[in-house]
Amino acid sequence: MLKKTLLAITASMAFSSLANADVVLIANSKMPADSLDKTLVANVFLGKAFSTGDGYRLIPVERTKDNPAKEAFHSFVTGKTLGQLNAYWSRLIFTGKNAPPNEIDDDEEVIELVKGNENLIGYIESESLTPDVKVLLTVK
Repeated sequence: MLKKTLLAITASMAFSSLANADVVLIANSKMPADSLDKTLVANVFLGKAFSTGDGYRLIPVERTKDNPAKEAFHSFVTGKTLGQLNAYWSRLIFTGKNAPPNEIDDDEEVIELVKGNENLIGYIESESLTPDVKVLLTVK
């Protein structure tokens, strides 16, 4: 019994440290903005906005549902749990109004995609950050 309890506590702590890792929103280094407003970012990731106020097009890169960064990002930026986010997109898909952004599994792939396209924005764990992308927003 003690062994199971210790295992559960260890697993909980490991997940907690992942869920509490800093997450950063990144963009191509050529993007003219040095930061983005949290409300704009939320609207982009919810399919409600597609560009900055000055007309610069933004295309979101989403993470897969089992990625801890996704939960941290959406909790901070959109204020939605993963369940609420799934329900939100299900309604939009069912009514034919919109579809969710493409999902990418790992930080390195997000970085590579963002480096290769000036309009993509995505989020990664801050420990994966490389100098060839720009941080627009930090999620804690």
